[in-house]
Amino acid sequence: MNRTAFLDRDGTLIWEPGPDHATPYQVSSLDDLRLLPRVLSGLRTLADAGFGLVMVTNQDGLGTEANPTETFEAVNAKLFETLASEGLAFADVRVCPHLPEDDCACRKPRTGMIDGLAYNPAASVMVGDRDSDLAFAENLGVAGYRVTDYPDWAALAAAIVADTLGRTATVTRRTAETQITLTLALDGEGRYEGSVEHGFLSHLLHLFAAHSRMDLTIEATGDGVDDHHLIEDVGLVLGQALREALGDKRGLRRYGDALVPMDEVLCAAAVDLSGRFAFETDYAPVRDMVGELSTEMVPHLFHSLAVEAKMALHLRLLNPGRNEHHRIEAMTKAFARALRVAVEADPRAAGTVPSTKGSL
Repeated sequence: MNRTAFLDRDGTLIWEPGPDHATPYQVSSLDDLRLLPRVLSGLRTLADAGFGLVMVTNQDGLGTEANPTETFEAVNAKLFETLASEGLAFADVRVCPHLPEDDCACRKPRTGMIDGLAYNPAASVMVGDRDSDLAFAENLGVAGYRVTDYPDWAALAAAIVADTLGRTATVTRRTAETQITLTLALDGEGRYEGSVEHGFLSHLLHLFAAHSRMDLTIEATGDGVDDHHLIEDVGLVLGQALREALGDKRGLRRYGDALVPMDEVLCAAAVDLSGRFAFETDYAPVRDMVGELSTEMVPHLFHSLAVEAKMALHLRLLNPGRNEHHRIEAMTKAFARALRVAVEADPRAAGTVPSTKGSL
C-alpha cells in the first residue's frame, strides 16, 4: 500500500457518546451508530484520489464486560455494510484492545498497531479527533487532520486532496534549440520514463528520480550542435516543474540536506525552498568530458534548475576523490536526497507556510 488514509473510528467516522472529544466513550449498541456528517462523501473523495483506507482505533478494554467484542464487531459490520453500499471498503483494520495503564506498544499515539503495514509517509494522512491521533500522525511521519477543524467530512476530504495530491506539474518548452516535455510528481515512487537525446544526462535524471522518490517522465531533444542547449533547458524545465508542483508550499519541511558517499567521493547537499535563487558549489572538473557529457555543464545544470525552482542549493565535495564520474553522481544523488526531505510534508505544520513572512 502506498498512499494511505489512516482513520480513527469513534468520534471520527461515527458519532461517539460522551460530552466531548476528549474522553473516550465506546459505542455500546447498534442503536448508537450514527455516521458523522457527509462521511461517505468524504471517504469516496479519498478513495477516488487513490487513498487506501485503514482503520486505526484504540478500544479500551476490548473483550471485557465494559467493551464486549461482540458489540465492537457488530458496529464494525454495520459500518462496513454501509460503506460497501457506496462501493467503499477498508484495506485493513488495526485495533488496540488495551487500557492506558497496560502501557502497550500498540495504543495510539504509539505506532505498534500498524507494524508490518507498508505506506508512503509523504503521500499519506491520519484523520482523528483527539490530540493522541495527531501525535500518532507525527510519530508515523504523516500529515495529521483533526475532523473537528472542518465543517463536515466533504470539506475535510477536499482539503486532504488539495494538500497532498496537487503536487504534480507538466512543463513543455519548445524553441529552435530544444523540444522538451516533462512531468514531475513529487509524491511518487522514483519512476523514470521517457527519452532524452543525451545518454549521460538521461542517466543523471534517472538517478535524480530514484533518489528523490519523485516520478519523472521526459521527452527531450536538442539541436545537435553540442550538449549546452539541451542540458541547460532540461535544468530550466525541471526547475519550473518543481516550482509549479510545490504550489504555495504549505505544510512542507522547506529545508533538506544530505551527505552522500560515492565510493571515494563524499558530497554534501543542502536545499532551501525559499522562493529565492542561490547556487554555490566547489565542483571543479578535472576532465573535460565524461562520456558524451561536457563536465563544465554539470554546475550549469544545477544552476539552471535552481534558478527556475527559486531555491537555494549548495553542493560541497567534502572529499572530491579521484573519479569524475563518481563526483557527478555523488552531487546528483546528494541533491536528490536533500530535495526529497525538503518537499516532504511536515506533520507538525500541516496547512501552514514554513516562513514567518507567511509566503514563500
